[in-house]
Amino acid sequence: MTVSLLILISLIGYNVNEDPGISPNVNIENPLGILGVYISYFFIKFLFGYPVFVLPILGIIWGWLYFSKKELKLFNRGAGYAVGVVVLLSITIGLFEIGLQDQAEIEFTVSGLVGGNLANFLHSFLGIIGTTILDRKSTRLNSSHIPLSRMPSSA
Repeated sequence: MTVSLLILISLIGYNVNEDPGISPNVNIENPLGILGVYISYFFIKFLFGYPVFVLPILGIIWGWLYFSKKELKLFNRGAGYAVGVVVLLSITIGLFEIGLQDQAEIEFTVSGLVGGNLANFLHSFLGIIGTTILDRKSTRLNSSHIPLSRMPSSA
């Protein structure tokens, strides 16, 4: 829970100009210092971009439920769906970045490199229409198994 909170703080303090590889003399504004710069750079730039904010929030909730000895089964299922949504949202944002920018200049600043490269792979393999259909269908399948009501049917 504490690690997730520290990761969330470092993500909130993320600054695009704080690239840890540029210079040792870069002005660090992240609340966690140089460690926060590396953590936020890794999660946002390399993994799944800005949708990754969901992951430390899930970690905080999981830690709270675990230490209060609550039932984790239902939360774990919902957390799995949330992680799937993070990946799909990153791919969707990557598709927008591919559509809005020239192929040679794509940096995947919002979707992250993993999400952007997954979007680029699917775009190369299926095209924009096929990838959009697959992405929308995956989102629909991801949300179709979440029980919205626990009330018995009236049949």
